[in-house]
Amino acid sequence: MLCSSPPLHPRTRRNRQLIFQQNLVWSGYDPAFSALGHFNFQAHHYANGTQLLSVFRGMSVGGRGRGSVLLLDDSYTITHNIRSSNPAFALDFHEVSIRAESNTAIITAYPTRRMDLSLFDVTESMGWVLDSMFQEIDLNSGSVVFEWTASDHIPLEETTISPALKHGGGLSSHFPFDYCHVNSVDKFANGDYLISSRHTNTIYRISHVDGSILWRLNGDNSSTAETYIPLQDYNFAAQHDARVRRESADGNEIELTLVDNADNGQYYTQDYSSALRVAISFASGRATSRLLQTWLPFEDGQAEHQGTVQYDMPVTGNTLVSWGEIAEFSEFSPSGKRVLDVAFADELLHVYRVMKASWIGRPKTKPDLYMYARSRDEKTQFYMSWNGATEVKEWRCFAIEGDVRANLGVVKREGFETHFEWDGEVDRGMVEALDGDGHVLGTSEVVDLTMPPTHMAAKCGVADCSLQVLQVPKPEEEKEEATMAPDLLVEEPLRAWNMHVLQLVWPLLVGWLFGRFGHQVWPLSYQHSAIVRRRSD
Repeated sequence: MLCSSPPLHPRTRRNRQLIFQQNLVWSGYDPAFSALGHFNFQAHHYANGTQLLSVFRGMSVGGRGRGSVLLLDDSYTITHNIRSSNPAFALDFHEVSIRAESNTAIITAYPTRRMDLSLFDVTESMGWVLDSMFQEIDLNSGSVVFEWTASDHIPLEETTISPALKHGGGLSSHFPFDYCHVNSVDKFANGDYLISSRHTNTIYRISHVDGSILWRLNGDNSSTAETYIPLQDYNFAAQHDARVRRESADGNEIELTLVDNADNGQYYTQDYSSALRVAISFASGRATSRLLQTWLPFEDGQAEHQGTVQYDMPVTGNTLVSWGEIAEFSEFSPSGKRVLDVAFADELLHVYRVMKASWIGRPKTKPDLYMYARSRDEKTQFYMSWNGATEVKEWRCFAIEGDVRANLGVVKREGFETHFEWDGEVDRGMVEALDGDGHVLGTSEVVDLTMPPTHMAAKCGVADCSLQVLQVPKPEEEKEEATMAPDLLVEEPLRAWNMHVLQLVWPLLVGWLFGRFGHQVWPLSYQHSAIVRRRSD
C-alpha cells in the first residue's frame, strides 16, 4: 500500500511518502526537505522486471504544485529528477504517469497567460488565467514528445466557475483565474489522451496527432459542442482521476473510472462524493454514456478535492478508492461489496492518492540497531529495523567482544521494528537481516549499549528510558505568573497555527484590494447552468 500526504497544518509538517504492508515498510521522510510536500506517490513496473517509484516533491500553492518529479529505483536511490523544460513555470503535482511501454512520463504544469476576460466583466484591461498544460517526456533523452495547452482548445465559455477569491480573480499574474484545472491525464491504446478538467466538469479525449478535442463527456457549458456526449441518468462535477479501463478492438466501446467529487467550492451537485465506472458507446452511430457502477465512502461525505480509483487490481480484481479530503480509503470486491475501510486519525490530513502494488525494496543503507539495558543486572533489549527492506523474515542477534561474535539467537520479524530480549549483559552488539531461506541480506553497524546513569535508573523502564512527562504542573502560587509567561512548549504550536492561517488569508486580502481599488470589481452577474444549489455558507 502506497500513500502520500501534503503539509496542510503545522502538526502534519512531517509529510512524506509511505509504503505499508499491514505495518510500515518504508518512510520517505527526509529532514532536508521537511517543508516540502510529497504528492502522487506511485509504483511502476516494466516488462523486464525493473521497478520504479515516482513522487512529486514541491510546494502546493493555491491548489497547484511547484516542484519536480523524482523517480527512485528499488534501493530508493533517485535515478531521475524531472524538472520543467521552461523556466517560466514549474511542474505541477496532479499527474505523474510513467508509461513503461514507451519509457516516457506524463506530467502537468499550470503556466499563467494573458487572456480577454470580458466575458466575466473584466473590461478595463486584459486579464490573467491559470492555464493547464501537460507534456509527455522521453525519460532517456529528456525531450518533449507531446505538449498540449488547454487555452488553445478549451474556450472560456466552458468553465463552470467565476473569477473569485477561491479560484483566482484574474486581475494579475499573481492571482490568475483557474478556469480549467486539468487534474489527470491518461492514454488510449492508439495514443490519444484522456484528460479531466475539474472546473469545466468535463472529461476530454485529445488527439495525439494535432491536439484537437475529439469528444467531451459531460460539461454543463459544453453541451452545445458537436463533440459533446450526453449522460444517461447520471452526472458528475469537479471530478478527479479519470482513467481508461477498457476499450473494444474497434474503439466503439470504452469504459472509464473517475471520482465524482460533486463539489468545486462554489456549488455542489450531490450531497456526497462517489467513485464511478461509466461506459461510452459509439456503436449506434450516436455517442451515448451510461453508469455501470458506483462506490461510496463509508459514511456519506463530500470531498471538495482529491481522490483516486484503482480498478480491477491484480489477483483479487478489487477496486481501491481514496477519498481525498475525507482522509479515508475503501476497498471493494468486483461485485461492489465493501471489504475494507480505513480512516486516518488526524482530521487535518488529506490523502490525495492511495494505491496497492507489488514492490520489492532492497535499500543500500544498513539495518538500524538500538540496544538498551536499565542496569547491569537487567536484561538487554535489542530493537532492529531496516527502512524499506521488504524481504526480511528474521533477525540474527550477536554480542560482540573484541573480534569475537557470539550468536545470541534468531527472532522472526515482527513489523517495522522487531524486539529481541537477551537475559544477560551485552556491551556491544550487531544484527543480521535474513530472508526466508536464511541468507544474509544486510548487517548492521556494531553499536554500543545504552544504559542510564545509576541515579536515573529507577526512573527508567525495563524496555527503554524515554522522557514521558513534557510539562511539570506548576504550584498554585506560580499559576498567575505562568499565565503571564506561558510555556513555549504549549504556545509554539499555537503560534505556528496562527502563522498558517495568516499564510492562507493574506492572498485573499490582496485579491480583495485589487478588486476594490484596482478599477475593477469581480463580476457577480455571470451565472452557470450547472448550479444545482448554492452553498448556504
